[in-house]
Amino acid sequence: MPVLCGLSPTQVSTLRTTFWLMNAGNCMRVVFQILTDSYSWAYPWMAASAWIEVTGLAIWAIDLWRAMSARPAPAGGCGEVPLALTSRSALQRAARVAPGANGAPDRLVRISGI
Repeated sequence: MPVLCGLSPTQVSTLRTTFWLMNAGNCMRVVFQILTDSYSWAYPWMAASAWIEVTGLAIWAIDLWRAMSARPAPAGGCGEVPLALTSRSALQRAARVAPGANGAPDRLVRISGI
């Protein structure tokens, strides 16, 4: 997503911490949720796993918010582009549709089948 805002991948931090927090929290939740069937001491640990996952999501959201709200710097080579004027005959050659169709709109209708 940050690339869509004009940021290069080098300007975006790696989300290694988010990856590990989300995976650790998810694994803890699955293990302790199974353990809650037999042991009541697993409930607080299952709640702690949710906070680990929420912390990972918060880090990801903050990183994404920073990247999306950053204004890209304008490129150094951009500036005024001079308008080059061309002659009328050069424009007619560039706008040619089909050989022999210049100045004859009835031929265009027959060629296109409309």
